[in-house]
Amino acid sequence: MVVRIAGGRVSAGVLKDLANIGYLASALVAGGPQFEAAVVHHTQRGTRFLADDKSRRGFADLIGADDAAVAREAVTSPGQTVHSDVGLLGTATVLPNTITISGRAYEVTAGLVNQESE
Repeated sequence: MVVRIAGGRVSAGVLKDLANIGYLASALVAGGPQFEAAVVHHTQRGTRFLADDKSRRGFADLIGADDAAVAREAVTSPGQTVHSDVGLLGTATVLPNTITISGRAYEVTAGLVNQESE
């Protein structure tokens, strides 16, 4: 199963979706099947533009959001944000222990995928 999220960052909605997937899997199969949640960020993310003050403010104004909250969504260093998001998933108490979590950063121009966290 692939769950794609615009912006790719772990949010309350992502946690809810993964908790739901884990719950359904355990309801269908006794003990629940093991599966992996892989967080993958890439170097040509559109959210990198949220690091630019003018772009971020324009987007924040458009959606009626707090500028600082939108700034936290910027992905300028995929390795760092993957590590952060894997940490959030790893400490989420709503996720069953049948889900393993890993993180990867994809360097688009080089065509390389780096394991960032497991």
